[in-house]
Amino acid sequence: MQIFPADNMNIHDLLTELSVNGLIHRYSVDGKGFIQVIGWSHQVINRRAKRSLYPAPPPLTEDSRRRNTKKEPPLPPKKEAPLIPPKKEHPSTPPKEDSSISLNGFDSTDFESWWEHVPRKIGKGQARRAFNTARKKADLKTLIAGIKKFTESVRNEDAEFIAHPATWLNGERWLDEPPPRKKASWEYI
Repeated sequence: MQIFPADNMNIHDLLTELSVNGLIHRYSVDGKGFIQVIGWSHQVINRRAKRSLYPAPPPLTEDSRRRNTKKEPPLPPKKEAPLIPPKKEHPSTPPKEDSSISLNGFDSTDFESWWEHVPRKIGKGQARRAFNTARKKADLKTLIAGIKKFTESVRNEDAEFIAHPATWLNGERWLDEPPPRKKASWEYI
């Protein structure tokens, strides 16, 4: 359970496959089984390292050498527990026929015509994604009328207090009631 969680794996079969392909040498000393990894020529041995706690493998006989160097194709994985799960096929994205059509099927010129009325032009990529989502809820005419109304209502506001376009779209602000008309400062005097 610790090596292959929740899989029904037979470790003996896996080790046999590694041995047949010449990657490990299996041996036993005093009735205990051991494995030696062979063929790691790229590895640099540190001569100052302590001696191994495990017994050295017996010399390879001609029979065991042949068995460990035999290049047979790997054993096929069992049907109930494949060694490597098969790759899932992903359908390819169909090619775009017209460059003005976005991936969601909306005309990208719709977004640009809406964007020209935005009072605070920031986060265009996020706004485009939010626009495509908003287009599923409202038509272009409604969105443009809403952004025009919003632009008019924030005309004299500081830019830092004007909602980002994506925030405006995600909040479905085109449905907002128009804010009450502010009285001019000279009307209070």
